[in-house]
Amino acid sequence: MVHPSFQVLRNTFSREHLIDHCKNNGVKWAESNHEGVNWMRLNRSLKNHLDADGEFHTDNLDDNTATSMYHQYHQMRELHKKTMIPHLKATMAKLSQDEGGGKHPSEYLHSAFKHLEANGGHIWRSKLHHIIHLNNKINELGKRIKHIT
Repeated sequence: MVHPSFQVLRNTFSREHLIDHCKNNGVKWAESNHEGVNWMRLNRSLKNHLDADGEFHTDNLDDNTATSMYHQYHQMRELHKKTMIPHLKATMAKLSQDEGGGKHPSEYLHSAFKHLEANGGHIWRSKLHHIIHLNNKINELGKRIKHIT
């Protein structure tokens, strides 16, 4: 699964600006004289940097760029929620039925996470991590933007 910030950064900045931001954030790659090779290596290094929860600051953004990033993160969060929440609710309902339905399905939240962890847990862990990351970025950008349209 591609890190959400990777997609937003690629959609927001030109190659030149993204290269500058990467250098300013300590992303390192073996630079090449060939533009295509250099771009490929930068992308791989940026993905690895973000996947390792490396810091990536985009200070001094103008309001339009920050707003664009805010909206992209928001759309991604909604997509993750649409794909994750129905599975979680279905798992809670199934666990409730399996036990005879004596409790409200929401009381099976912890059990549902354990069940999902045992059945493709790395995917769910990654989705949850991405939702947390998206929420943090949305909050961070929301504070920086004077007016969100």
